[in-house]
Amino acid sequence: MASCTAPTAEAREALMDASALPAVTRILAFRGVVQAAVLSSDGHTLAAGGLDHQVALCDLRDPQRPPPLGVAPVTFPRPE
Repeated sequence: MASCTAPTAEAREALMDASALPAVTRILAFRGVVQAAVLSSDGHTLAAGGLDHQVALCDLRDPQRPPPLGVAPVTFPRPE
């Protein structure tokens, strides 16, 4: 928790703000399991990648109904 690693007023305020949001929001951009997710620095965009080899971007400004911004396939180079 941020409030434990950086016990500042800002960390406490961020924790309190986060507790006011819904505990679970379902994002329907994936067909399978999400393996990694990251938030933009402004907290408005979520980028997540899953077992389906897709990266999806979602707009989190409306946390109740986050619309997808787009999905792109991810390809990995094959070892030579």
